[in-house]
Amino acid sequence: MFSPAAGTYTSAQTVILNTGTTPEGATLRFTTNGMDPTPLSPIYTNGIILPLGSGITQVKVRGFLDGWIPSSVVSATYNITGQVVFNNPVFAPAAGTYANAVHITVNTTIPADAIIRYTTDGSEPTESSPATEGGITLSAMNTAYTVKVKAFKPDWISSATQTAVYVLTGQAEIASPTFDPAPGIYQQAQSVSISNSLIPTNATIRYTLDGSNPTASSPVYSAPIPIPLDSDITIRARAFAENWTPSEVYVGHYTVTGQVVFDIDPVFSPSPGIYATAQVVNVSQPYPADATIHYTLDGSEPTQEDPILTRSINLSDLDTAYTIKVKAFKSDWIASDTQIANYQITGQVSFGGTIFTPEAGAYQTAQDVEISATVYPLGSQIRYSLNGEDPTEESDLYEPGMLFNVPVNTPEFSLKIRAFNADWSPSEVLTGIYSVTGTVQLAESLFSPAPGTFTLAQTVSLSAPILPTDAVLRYTTDGSDPTEKSPAYTAPIMIPLHTDLLILKVRGFSENWISSEVITGSYIVTGTLSDPLFSLESGTYGNSGDYENGLSIELSGDPDVIGLNIYYSTDGSDPTEDSILYTEPITVPEMAQNFTIRAKAIKKDWISSGISEETYSYLMLPLNVRTVTYEGYVRVLWGSPTTRSLDGFNVYRKASNESDFRKLNDELVPVSQTIGSDHYYDDYEIANNMSYQYYVKAVYNGMESVESTITGAEYQSSELDVTENSRAYPNPAENSTTLQIRLSRNDNVQITVSIFDFAGKKVRTLTGANLNTNLVEIIWDLKNDSGTKVGRGTYFARIQASDSAKRSEKVIKISVK
Repeated sequence: MFSPAAGTYTSAQTVILNTGTTPEGATLRFTTNGMDPTPLSPIYTNGIILPLGSGITQVKVRGFLDGWIPSSVVSATYNITGQVVFNNPVFAPAAGTYANAVHITVNTTIPADAIIRYTTDGSEPTESSPATEGGITLSAMNTAYTVKVKAFKPDWISSATQTAVYVLTGQAEIASPTFDPAPGIYQQAQSVSISNSLIPTNATIRYTLDGSNPTASSPVYSAPIPIPLDSDITIRARAFAENWTPSEVYVGHYTVTGQVVFDIDPVFSPSPGIYATAQVVNVSQPYPADATIHYTLDGSEPTQEDPILTRSINLSDLDTAYTIKVKAFKSDWIASDTQIANYQITGQVSFGGTIFTPEAGAYQTAQDVEISATVYPLGSQIRYSLNGEDPTEESDLYEPGMLFNVPVNTPEFSLKIRAFNADWSPSEVLTGIYSVTGTVQLAESLFSPAPGTFTLAQTVSLSAPILPTDAVLRYTTDGSDPTEKSPAYTAPIMIPLHTDLLILKVRGFSENWISSEVITGSYIVTGTLSDPLFSLESGTYGNSGDYENGLSIELSGDPDVIGLNIYYSTDGSDPTEDSILYTEPITVPEMAQNFTIRAKAIKKDWISSGISEETYSYLMLPLNVRTVTYEGYVRVLWGSPTTRSLDGFNVYRKASNESDFRKLNDELVPVSQTIGSDHYYDDYEIANNMSYQYYVKAVYNGMESVESTITGAEYQSSELDVTENSRAYPNPAENSTTLQIRLSRNDNVQITVSIFDFAGKKVRTLTGANLNTNLVEIIWDLKNDSGTKVGRGTYFARIQASDSAKRSEKVIKISVK
């Protein structure tokens, strides 16, 4: 059937079918997608082409002929492969020269599952050569590699061989010894040469002198490098060659020294000379800075065995002459010249013995003070001051036997002394402070504000004491006299609102002083009265529940304020002390509307409250509210408590499937709409098998009362009927008449009205809207279906009401004028 036969091929194939069929003339149809051929499959006309790389294809063939059963399906499976090819680029990194080991990644093939095998010696890869899985690593330096790769896959033609040449060089070198002379310390200028024995021989030497590593842009070494005197130089050298890794960095450190010198003037600080105090002598830094300074204080020549100067030289012994010698040493350097400085340290004048007689302190009697101290050295002069400033050589000179008088009521008497002598530091300043006291004196106007009665919270400040000014004010607020343990006044004293009486007592205290007399101030702080509170909020109330026997309003004031009075008015005026004094609950009159009570709290020495105001209405409620269920509607009945100022009523309803009550009537139910002594309202907008709740509100002069008691009703009607109380009005009619149709229920009821004349001829057909109410009104304009008004006479309206369960009829007679 198939030529060539089913199988695997590495080249494109054209499959020829044997077209001989029984019976002759049948049509061969074929598929290559694995599906069985149908009458809609392609018709075989010549060879079926299977292109290179098309993979596995199942060719299915079937013969079709009109009026014959199709043949069985004949199939053959072909696998068409081809030659494996590489995706580009084949090698990564690309072929070339490298200074380091290289890891080569070989790209994928088409098909992707071919196995790639390689050689690195230039030979042709075979199926037994290593696979490239994980890549190819070339690591031998100074080696040229010829890498060849080839991809293999069963039933496929192997790929073309791909070739890449890689050359690995290495790292350049400078032969040892690298530097001549060898790195080290020298006392003469040097000229340093760098070895020219290199690998590779064409490498270039580059160098730096700044501590950085040489790069390919650093200076090229071409001649010896000079190292001058008194220098410290580090030579860094490196060999570079194209396609080679730069050599390691070769380092040579050279130091050429000289003589240490003290090149900063002055060498000694402070300068040599005579000083009255101990001195700390600093020595300037030599060159080079890391030279070590040795010194002596006895005039001998410093050696490296003498003390090392690390910070400074402390000349602390008084009455002493010092000869300082310093010399700087440094390894491989010539020691500096010796530096010499002479210092004479005298000292500070000092006091001895008892300084003042009597000793400094606090006294209650006048004192005569004498300076009784001795001084060293002899011949020093004592100078004094009485103004608090430190004595100087220009201050008054103290003569032996002088007395300083300190009188009574002297808070502070300060006597300062200091001794002076040529070439000596003045003594320290000694101070004697004397205090001769008395009675603490307070300010005449101690309190601010002055004691009294206030309506606002107060902050009482106390004036500072007169004498002494640093006396401590202590106070009490409980009526007791202040003691030294009472609170000290540090900040204004707060007196809050509602303070009936606060007695503030103050006394001044100071160490070694007689306490002041007690000063008393009495303060009363009232405040602003709170607005009166009403027992009920503004609103409309009715004669039910808590208010069945009347509406009474209670007033209350601030419970923390005793003795306040509440005055009120009901005429709209502002309450004053001349208004009505509240003593008992206020009665709101029956049938009162917008009855306003205005109240105000008043108390002597207090700021009166603001005016509180509430407005009340007390209206009578409809009585004995109840319901009666009729065929087609629910009747709500109630009694009227009064007819005074009564405008009418509003009726509210809530069905069992509703959450809120809603008003049923668009206009007030008239007071005149009664049955006997009861008012009523007929609710036709009802549904079968539904429960309802109702309440009624009376309206007086446009104001609704609160709701009445709630009554309930459940409407049930099993039959659809046009009830007997359906009618037409007006009847007789002159211009139009309204057919008022009352239903026993209305669940999707359709209403049709046919008008017949006396002879039984239909003159008009009317339909009613499908409303959710049992009371339906349809207007007939007394015209026939042609729009012409009918003549005078008797007509009959046949009402047909129907729903999905039943149909009901009724005929109403109408007279037309």
